[in-house]
Amino acid sequence: MTPADTDIVVAGVVGDLQHLRELAARSHVPEFLALDVTMQQAKAIHLVQAAPGIRMSALAAQLGVSLSTMSGNVERLSEMGLVARHEDPADRRQVAVNLTKQGETVLERFQDLGARMMGDLLSTLDAAELLGLQRGLRGLIRALEQHQAAAPPGADPCSPPTDP
Repeated sequence: MTPADTDIVVAGVVGDLQHLRELAARSHVPEFLALDVTMQQAKAIHLVQAAPGIRMSALAAQLGVSLSTMSGNVERLSEMGLVARHEDPADRRQVAVNLTKQGETVLERFQDLGARMMGDLLSTLDAAELLGLQRGLRGLIRALEQHQAAAPPGADPCSPPTDP
């Protein structure tokens, strides 16, 4: 395959992934809606799980929203009993956020529902499609692991590596 052919296929795959996200977003699964959490709040919960004690300012930066927007989202999540805010012991001017037990339970439900939905979809594929998808996903995992290994410590894992 030529580099131009590769570029065309990559653009097609990126487009397919975008289409998949759009279809998934439009599939109004009642169980997901019953959780009564907005997409931005769900993203915040995931980030708090990945980085317990994350500062509110870092949470806002990672989600690309203003600190006041993030404060409102965290306030709502706190009222729902999903997160707890507290002063950062390293800097009392900063507010840190952690998941509560209830927040962990909601996140587990998100993950379980997502896994179940994915399992249902995958079970409709034939053997060749399943094996091809598995091979492709393993390739993506390998590529991401190589990309992360090449990134300097503390670098954004989603940004392209820089040449030294």
